[in-house]
Amino acid sequence: MAPQPNVNRSMPDCSIIIPVLGYTDVVAAIGYLTKTFGFTERWRTGNHRAQLSFGNGAIAITDATSPIPQHLMVRVADVIAHHDHALEQGASILQPGKNSKYRCTKFRCYFDPFIH
Repeated sequence: MAPQPNVNRSMPDCSIIIPVLGYTDVVAAIGYLTKTFGFTERWRTGNHRAQLSFGNGAIAITDATSPIPQHLMVRVADVIAHHDHALEQGASILQPGKNSKYRCTKFRCYFDPFIH
């Protein structure tokens, strides 16, 4: 089956929440996590970002110097409605919603008032 254009293949169908973990050495972290805990490398972008899967879950590995090295990616059916609701409830929006080339819309905010 040929890949569909503009489909975000980095977000596994089974994963609703993907933790993103920052490491000072992404390549070493991938090696350690795959060898020690049995993760499987799904994809990698250079030496600064990768996604690993385990069963029907996934984690993303990113460079610790990223602006937000530890966070959660959360899949929702209507991200604009989710964004608007979070804003109405007082969430601190770090990055306003925007469309990406993969036809998904995203925004970044603090998960809760405690900076998570």
